[in-house]
Amino acid sequence: MRVNAGDDSAFNFDIVMANPPFAGDIKESKIIAKYELGKNAKGKYQSKVGRDILFIERNLNFLKPGGRMAIILPQGRFNNSSDKYIREFIAERCRILAVVGLHGNVFKPHTGTKTSVLFVQKWDEELCPRKDNYPIFLATMQKPSKDNSGDKIFVRGEDGEFKLDKHGHLIVDHDLFNHENLTQDGIAEAFIEFAKRENLSFFNLSPSFNAERYAALMDGLECSEVLLSEIDLGDRIDAEYFTKEYLNIQHNLSLVKTLKIGELASTVASAFYPAATQLYAAGDTPFIRCVDCINYPIISNEQDTSFEKIPRSFARDNHGVSMLEKNEIVITKVGTPCYTSIVDDYNEVALSRTVLGLRNIQNISPHYLMTFLRSKYGFTQLYRQRELTIQYQLTLPRVKAVEIFIPSKNFQSAIEGIIKQYRLSLKNSRSLYSQAQAALTKTLNFKPVKNTSNIAIKDFSQSFALTGRLDAEYYMPKYDEYLKMLNSSGNEVSYIKNEFELVKTKCDRKNQSYRYIEIGDIDISSGSADFNIINADDLPDNAKIMTRKGDILVSTVRPNRGAVAILEEDGFLVSGAFTVLHEKGNINKEVLHVILRSEIYRDWLLRYNVGTSYPVIKDEDVLNMYVPVLPQAAQHEIAEQVQNSFKLKSKAEDLINKAIKAVELAIEQGEDTAINYINA
Repeated sequence: MRVNAGDDSAFNFDIVMANPPFAGDIKESKIIAKYELGKNAKGKYQSKVGRDILFIERNLNFLKPGGRMAIILPQGRFNNSSDKYIREFIAERCRILAVVGLHGNVFKPHTGTKTSVLFVQKWDEELCPRKDNYPIFLATMQKPSKDNSGDKIFVRGEDGEFKLDKHGHLIVDHDLFNHENLTQDGIAEAFIEFAKRENLSFFNLSPSFNAERYAALMDGLECSEVLLSEIDLGDRIDAEYFTKEYLNIQHNLSLVKTLKIGELASTVASAFYPAATQLYAAGDTPFIRCVDCINYPIISNEQDTSFEKIPRSFARDNHGVSMLEKNEIVITKVGTPCYTSIVDDYNEVALSRTVLGLRNIQNISPHYLMTFLRSKYGFTQLYRQRELTIQYQLTLPRVKAVEIFIPSKNFQSAIEGIIKQYRLSLKNSRSLYSQAQAALTKTLNFKPVKNTSNIAIKDFSQSFALTGRLDAEYYMPKYDEYLKMLNSSGNEVSYIKNEFELVKTKCDRKNQSYRYIEIGDIDISSGSADFNIINADDLPDNAKIMTRKGDILVSTVRPNRGAVAILEEDGFLVSGAFTVLHEKGNINKEVLHVILRSEIYRDWLLRYNVGTSYPVIKDEDVLNMYVPVLPQAAQHEIAEQVQNSFKLKSKAEDLINKAIKAVELAIEQGEDTAINYINA
């Protein structure tokens, strides 16, 4: 099989299938020097090269002209800009037949690395004549085949029993192929029709290409065709980049006037990451992180208590910190990337490494730009541009390439007007909630505890024998002061467990999808909750508790942030990192909401911390918290203010959604239709 006897550098295999190791680098210069891919994009040999990169070249050398290879590679090889030279190396030597994106669960529990399969055929004058342009088949696996724990998911019949193949084996539930016609046709069957149409040398053309079948398969699966000329190999070739949704967005934007972000603004990012929390202590400049933007289209002083802050002097001395000014834009970069916010009533904010910024915005309304980037046309483009390294993230060059729809100035002004109404509703909502907080403080006569000692001396019977805890923080004198303050308020004092029931309704995961809430979905500034619709197979292991209308979510992770929310509808699935309570006694849920979000209670909850890296408390500690039972008149006043605050918050959300919908209508149906929608 060797091309030349005694020479192991080249072989004459018809087919090579490979799953090379991804972990680790080759560092031996003698080995690297034997490979073209041992060189970087500038043609210089590198000091280390990923194992899988050298496997690509080695496997191609195994093939005879016209031979075919299927190789599993980490996702970054298909989309990282730094791997452009690898993609160009492959395209020079082979016809790229297909890329199939595998689900992230496929190789669990061994690894959660996202991978794709690359299919190529080596150029040959007879079997695979070289072409300058040709279609590439791109498909993305939609059925995961395994759950998040790495256990296989098997196909069930209509009777609910597991189906078996002709060998008596359980059938794994995926959409890669049809298991010899025992399941629905999948990606393989669609590719067979594609290969027949393209007259690829390795497929028997009998029966002949069935155009109707091919169209139905392509419509039912996440498959597409893209010409090589339409793909920038320096950009990316992963199948996920060419899904139908992305191609549809791209098509619709091609029909209207657009400019790239790089033509409208300059992009900035920070290299600074604070290692010491003391930087925040004397801070006066908001330090914007990913979590500050996800649920907040506007960065305003209503959020002020949730911002970390760094000293302006430190930020101004650079230290790798990028700054933004009023009416400039923040885009989340890592963690939960692609969410956009506009700086509203701060003259300056500093950016963390988890976000990037748009500065010097010209020839477009910043408020319109923020709205567009929150619409499906902006968010989806940003989402498409993510790169996968250790985690998904956005890079400045990719953000610059995002296309922005440029409507008339009148339309931009109309959107800006809605955003200003949104801002006003938020401000009024926050004002009402502040009144509720003030009413609580006045009723309880709560005052900040100042200058208390950090030293406590307790008898054994008052400490470990009573509580089972020996951590010194638990016995800090300020907690005794909080209890004294509560007892001296003149109100009855109870436990949360006496007034609220603990909700423990487990999720059976029988539905196809759920409205899921995790801690990041709680609006810290207002105490309301957002949610995401997630397929059952993609739910995290910590998605546990089913809720009903009126339930209260109390975050047990970082409880001092005040992540407490009241649910206004039935049927949410929530993270196990919440204590879920339901009203049963003499305290209104709105009153408890204000109590637990008060400065004193956010600090008081930290007494029960059992975490190490960050504060964590337990359900029983929430249940055993002391709470005041206020007079009904005071409770009614507080509850009414909270309810009205939530109504204004809901109105604000309707306004931002209206602005986003108007932008989408302007692209799809024209500005006149969008303006009529706004006016209606």
